[in-house]
Amino acid sequence: MSATATSKPLDILLVTKGHPFQREPFFQMFDSFASRGLNWTHVEQPAAQLFYQPGNAQPYDVIVDYSMPGVGFGRKAGDPAPAPPEAFKRGIVDLMEQGTHGFVFMHHNLCSWPAWDEYAEILGGRFLFYPATLRGKDTPDSGYLLGVNSTYTVVTPGHPVTRDLPPSFELQDELYLAPYFEDDVVPLIRSDFEFTEDNFFSPYQVVGFGKMYSRDGWHHPPSSNMVCWAKNYKNSPVVYIQAGDVPTSYNNPHYRTLLANAIAWVASDEAKAWARARNRGEKVDPRATVEVTTNHQRWPYGRPTPARNANTPEHTCLFCDHDGVERYGGVMDQHTVSNGSEDVRGPLCGNCHVLLLNEKVDTGGWRISRA
Repeated sequence: MSATATSKPLDILLVTKGHPFQREPFFQMFDSFASRGLNWTHVEQPAAQLFYQPGNAQPYDVIVDYSMPGVGFGRKAGDPAPAPPEAFKRGIVDLMEQGTHGFVFMHHNLCSWPAWDEYAEILGGRFLFYPATLRGKDTPDSGYLLGVNSTYTVVTPGHPVTRDLPPSFELQDELYLAPYFEDDVVPLIRSDFEFTEDNFFSPYQVVGFGKMYSRDGWHHPPSSNMVCWAKNYKNSPVVYIQAGDVPTSYNNPHYRTLLANAIAWVASDEAKAWARARNRGEKVDPRATVEVTTNHQRWPYGRPTPARNANTPEHTCLFCDHDGVERYGGVMDQHTVSNGSEDVRGPLCGNCHVLLLNEKVDTGGWRISRA
């Protein structure tokens, strides 16, 4: 039996809404899990909150949450975010105390319910669109970077969630610069990207002022390079997977293995026993031993000139061989790059976007045009 197959079929409740995504390739990924014994039912927010009640969750083995509720876009910094309904708060805590279900939280779910401190404890961290208080400390809005090509390294190779994955693999997806509670979780995978403010952009500049790719007045401390971890909340096993923004992940076989492994593991008796032991305070954590070094502040692939790929200019990054950042509906983010005498327009991957804005990097005179 393969690592992601199960001895009996598992029923997944898949929760979405609150953040746009490319629905067809996303749901095709979940359709592909049928061969692994994983069946899914889809529900959107806010109706999904009813299924976080112990009785209503009974038909399902695992809740996979890809939604992003409660952020409260349109408010100004300092204004309160919407609070989750009390019935939902009581329901999810009771359900996770009961320990009958497994939970996988994906990508932008880390941004959810910023007005409820306990939700960050459930996941093991938080992405903030707005400056806020977290664990009693004033915390800046987090950082985002779209379409990053980086190496994902497995740091707990014996864990069921990382089974059948190679020691490292390439993935293109969005990365977050955000506070994670590393002491409370078991790191499973790390990225070799450098998680510092020079390489990310402020989301509050987007939601507060409509300015994409801006760091105006924004500072953020370095963060952990974890991109997947396991933990418990109460008596329930939890896995968080940061990747999941675009089809470059949905269609990646290693990403599919990772997600299917996570779903199968959190549903297992082994994972539930592990969560109960952690909840009792027992020392049962496997700990990461692999150090991941970073070296992305060189020009990737040694080519600081636009590629002008004649075959697929709408899909290929101007400055490297990777795909550009595919956004919703298959549309690529287009940017104008100039060397002072010539302008070229096309998509950029996240790595090249950062480097073209870094005055310390030799780009052969090319910069992103602000015009």
